Amino acid sequence: MDAFAALERRIWAASAGGYAASVARLCAHTVPAPAERVVAVDAEPAVAAEAGRMVPEAIVAALPELSFAERAFDVVMGNFVLHHVGRPAVAPAELRRVLRPGGRPGLTAWAAPAPPGQSLLARAFEAAGAVRPADLPSPPAAPAAVTEVEGFRALLADSGFGAVDGRVVRWDHRTSVEAWWGGPAGGVAFLGELLRRRSPEVRVGVRREFERPTGEFMRVEGELALPHAAVLVSARR
Repeated sequence: MDAFAALERRIWAASAGGYAASVARLCAHTVPAPAERVVAVDAEPAVAAEAGRMVPEAIVAALPELSFAERAFDVVMGNFVLHHVGRPAVAPAELRRVLRPGGRPGLTAWAAPAPPGQSLLARAFEAAGAVRPADLPSPPAAPAAVTEVEGFRALLADSGFGAVDGRVVRWDHRTSVEAWWGGPAGGVAFLGELLRRRSPEVRVGVRREFERPTGEFMRVEGELALPHAAVLVSARR
């Protein structure tokens, strides 16, 4: 396991509950009529257990090596997965391996440049001086490529997929100030790890900088509408 993957495992080991209460509501929507067999996969046991409450089968596994036989599935979906993979450039090839001929992948990544609602928390950290510590591993190069449609399409094409298509999806995420702050406050993702490492004074500063611009996103009493954008790609095996 490389340094970035090890960091990811450590960050997510204690944040399943915080994720379910905050960012999960941004990243997932219910499927009204799921297929006959649905298998959920996550690298963190607690997150897999949370998913297991909603689908019949949930297992612990991590790209780029999945514990499935070749040609096991008709469809593979990965929501913002490549941002959290230590070797993202080889991950699509593993997804292709577990797809049947003619099978379809559907993958998303956060788009860049990020809309103002999407970058709200990151901007608060920057304004408060909570910069990335030098000892934290940098993300792999591939996530930078997948933040644009052409880069993401090229990654799938280079992995052997055909009929690759992609587009940017935009939406407003509805949440509250407390729920959105609950992500990093609950240790979720990299910003949660960064907040955990800061002094109490810096944490207060980050919270203050987070709250400062929230008025521009307020739609009704207590509700935020945060503009977000993602790159969505599909293909065929």
